[in-house]
Amino acid sequence: MTSFTEPPTIGQPTASQKPPVFLLGISGPSSAGKTTLAYLLSRLFAPRVQLLLHGDDFCKEISLIPTCNGYIDADGPNGVDFENMVKTLDYVKANEGRPPEQHKSWQTNVFPDQEARALRMIPQDTLKQLNDKISEQLENEKYSMVIVEGFLLYHLPDVRSRFDGKLFVRLDHQEARRRRLTRPSYGAEAKEGEFWKTEDYFKKMVWRNYVEQHADLFEDGNVEGSIDKKVCSERGIVLQEAMNVEVSQTLSWAVDNVIRLLKTYDGPLLW
Repeated sequence: MTSFTEPPTIGQPTASQKPPVFLLGISGPSSAGKTTLAYLLSRLFAPRVQLLLHGDDFCKEISLIPTCNGYIDADGPNGVDFENMVKTLDYVKANEGRPPEQHKSWQTNVFPDQEARALRMIPQDTLKQLNDKISEQLENEKYSMVIVEGFLLYHLPDVRSRFDGKLFVRLDHQEARRRRLTRPSYGAEAKEGEFWKTEDYFKKMVWRNYVEQHADLFEDGNVEGSIDKKVCSERGIVLQEAMNVEVSQTLSWAVDNVIRLLKTYDGPLLW
């Protein structure tokens, strides 16, 4: 079995070509594997991926977030600095995938081994097969990609419109609760003041916000039911049909859709 250690050899464009920057969003409920998927896609589509942005880097300071149901509303729209997110996305798009100088990400410092853990979740032969598919399907395409993962990327039209590709992964309530409350980084118990690690916060804030902000993507507003394909199509959101999908299957689904999105991209010409 071939070890997946090197990025694809698709042929990196020269500086003089300056291919367009394709902004790919990955969204979905808490604990759906957005960050894991982003790291895996970043590795598979290397060296074309210029940057990986995390939605959590646009969270407001705690002191600026209002309360709701007795908690700081960190998992709702009031907890996200959408103005800064839009400015950052526009800067990245206009500057060949480079972030603004003042942009800082705490993700790597807090979870330095996330990419390595993500790669360990997928069999080496699966990664190799997907790598080969990307190289074959996009052999003649020249592009740069920036991947952005976060839980509220498609909430506001002004933010949603910045993305050239929009993926959405799913979990049901039971699985989302189980994954969030058993996260290794959270530990067995929430320490004093760590309200975001409690089951009550998940119930009253995390899942409630997810339902309220995404109900319009599903028939009858049921986030555990059927997708409203008309709404998703109008908004350009590729929403995963099944819930609680195993990570290898989700990765294959994502790779197929990213390839399709890149090959049918109607923005700046992929020359």
